Amino acid sequence: GRLTVGEGVERGAAQIVFAPVAVVLDGRMISLGGGEAALSGVVGGQAMLELRLTSLEAAEQAVSARDIVLSGHRSGDGVDTLLLKQATMDDLWLPARFPPLSVTGDASQGDASATASLRVSPVAAPVAALDVDVTYNRRREIGRTEFSTSGLVFSEGLQPKALWPGLTLLEKVFGELALRGEARFDSEGLIDSGGRMDLSL
Repeated sequence: GRLTVGEGVERGAAQIVFAPVAVVLDGRMISLGGGEAALSGVVGGQAMLELRLTSLEAAEQAVSARDIVLSGHRSGDGVDTLLLKQATMDDLWLPARFPPLSVTGDASQGDASATASLRVSPVAAPVAALDVDVTYNRRREIGRTEFSTSGLVFSEGLQPKALWPGLTLLEKVFGELALRGEARFDSEGLIDSGGRMDLSL
């Protein structure tokens, strides 16, 4: 890496390449594949991180992620932003609980609030997506989650068991399935929730 000092401003940048490693977080084993990280920033000001991981595996949950590209940014006023540019999730359980999924998202956090959004799509049917948005008031300790689906159209080429392998009894389903819902929560747990499901044949 390198450090640049001039006119009272200190700037730094570093690049790290690392080999596969296993770590224990909160008593759970996490395996990280090889990857690289690039960091840059101004002392006392904003900072940036770009992380690329070949894989991440949580053995206890039997879930892994691969081809991960993640970036983070801290602004001068203390707002943290995280961007998940790409990742593919795989189910390691047998029989499989879900198909390979493409995941993208972002999150930000300041003194008063935090927000996050996530989009999940089956690798085999990228047009179909589940969108989740979360907002949280850190001072009042209350939050809200909203979710909805889009582009989830069943046809000869896409049947429910391709998305939910356990639904082997559902065959010859045609039409668009739309899900929409929301939930409110606080520091003690769920306050209330509701949703709607529509199937257009």
